[in-house]
Amino acid sequence: MDLEKAIQVHANWKVKLRTAIMKKETIDVFILQRDNVCDLGEWLYSEGKELFGEKKEFLDCLQNHKKFHQQAGEIGNMINSQEYEKAEKQLDGNSLFSNTSIEVAKNIISLKKIVNQ
Repeated sequence: MDLEKAIQVHANWKVKLRTAIMKKETIDVFILQRDNVCDLGEWLYSEGKELFGEKKEFLDCLQNHKKFHQQAGEIGNMINSQEYEKAEKQLDGNSLFSNTSIEVAKNIISLKKIVNQ
């Protein structure tokens, strides 16, 4: 698993959601809310769990990753309901989504340290 790439992929969700707001696109919320579909999620629920499932760094990452996808899905629902201003506020710098996104990045960095041991 390329954990460095996982950080970038999750950071890109903010851009994708902003783009959907600007273009008034529909979001596949069912997929977005699932934390086991993206590359990181697949790894977390398979190989990552087998190798590191008991480690605090792993458990923190798993929890925040799940929270990230739930919040992204909520924003997707706002976009699909044409609540664009409300969705945009959820993407602001000090929102729950942004803070969780930062935590996921930190968790991945911590996880990367134990993976490389």
